Amino acid sequence: GAQFESADNDAVDDLLAHHGLSGKTTLIHRLEDSPALAFLFLLLTVVAAIVFVRSGVPYLAERAAYAMPQELSREISMHALQTLERGILMPTEMPPRAQERLQHRVDELVAAEGLEYRPRILLRRSDALGANAFALPGGEIVITDALIGLMSSEDEAMAVIAHEMGHIAHRHGLRQVASRSILGLLIFAATSDFNMIVQSATAFPLLVAVNGYSRVHEAEADAHAVAMMQRNGMDVRHFREILRRLEHERQGANVPGFLKTHPDTEE
Repeated sequence: GAQFESADNDAVDDLLAHHGLSGKTTLIHRLEDSPALAFLFLLLTVVAAIVFVRSGVPYLAERAAYAMPQELSREISMHALQTLERGILMPTEMPPRAQERLQHRVDELVAAEGLEYRPRILLRRSDALGANAFALPGGEIVITDALIGLMSSEDEAMAVIAHEMGHIAHRHGLRQVASRSILGLLIFAATSDFNMIVQSATAFPLLVAVNGYSRVHEAEADAHAVAMMQRNGMDVRHFREILRRLEHERQGANVPGFLKTHPDTEE
């Protein structure tokens, strides 16, 4: 277990040669001395990292999301809203009765579905987000005035809400939090930069609001919304119409936030 260090490399070589040890190398020595093997293992490391990030992290994040207590979900949502309401989300200009009507219809849907959680509808004005809607892990569903303004009926609002309820039911927000935390820990292990973990946690609410979820999560929420609407006798054409209206808006200067990571509308 001892260690010997010397700046006189030539003398050490002479000593090893004198004792007939100069030609003997360990397996580690030979592996380190092979550029071909070094390149091979570097390539294998990169491939393993890519596979883990693409498959392992989502799997671990999903497991972690379903294991998180509801109290943590509410805590994340509370901090997210506090962050977003510091300039990104402003008080709605819609009449209070509009929010009350939507909340009443959502409560009826929750009762019909027998859900354990009660989504809370929050109408907000946001010049930064434009026509947008997003769900937070604690069950809050934020809908911007701009998106409400594109809707021709309350049923279209319910279609969007059903989609956001899909994000809540499948814990997409928590899965994103878990994914970013796992990646942050990996970066910390490689670089010892703890700030990356802090930045990942604090940036989550803004990322969800501005960039949305992955296309896989969006498609999953779509399927959830359609199934829920069909079970409760709601015309799924309302979902189609609001998506097409958002698609038409996307052809203008700005892409509606709701469609930024959403699968192609015709698809």
